[in-house]
Amino acid sequence: MKNTPSGIDTVHRISNGAAKCLIIACPDCPDSPSRFVRLPASRIIEWTVAGNLAPPDKSKEEGQSSATIRKAVLEDWVTHIIVCGHSNCRMIESLFEPELLKTMPYVSAWLRHAEFARDAALAEAGMTLETVRVTPKLIRKATETNIVAQLKNLQTHRFVASRVETGELQIHGWLYEPENARVLAFSPASAAFHQIEGLGIEGMIL
Repeated sequence: MKNTPSGIDTVHRISNGAAKCLIIACPDCPDSPSRFVRLPASRIIEWTVAGNLAPPDKSKEEGQSSATIRKAVLEDWVTHIIVCGHSNCRMIESLFEPELLKTMPYVSAWLRHAEFARDAALAEAGMTLETVRVTPKLIRKATETNIVAQLKNLQTHRFVASRVETGELQIHGWLYEPENARVLAFSPASAAFHQIEGLGIEGMIL
């Protein structure tokens, strides 16, 4: 792999000259994942939203989010959407701190779209919110599950699902590790995240 000017390996390339990409990332991330998409800045739309959430169609908080995604898909004609979570996400960690969330009702209402990921991580660990012991492994599991859940949410929007069906749009789940300067991508074939080297973009479509 060639290095970018910043010294970080470019781990992914969208080489089609007509490609345009929407990245849904979390503002808690200390660095922008757009550096891993080898496209001109003018062809990358980066939307930062708490927990890299994409609420499903017709949900209470869906309005502004849907408008952002709709514009990207129907007006800007993006060919790729990347839902990019990141390691050590404070937004995901806060899901395991209900007393903290009670002091932030708007944040709590928004993060309900990630509660499925929290509950799945707790179930796998054999814990509940009352007995939880927050560990890096628990946060990692919730982060990965949340990325996949948001990919599914995206496809509840008909304008996304129809473009995916025709092949005009591809959606991808990324897990960015700033501490390691690497990106892992979700592979539906293995239902797991893998470092992007060796994976073709077609292997990352949900």
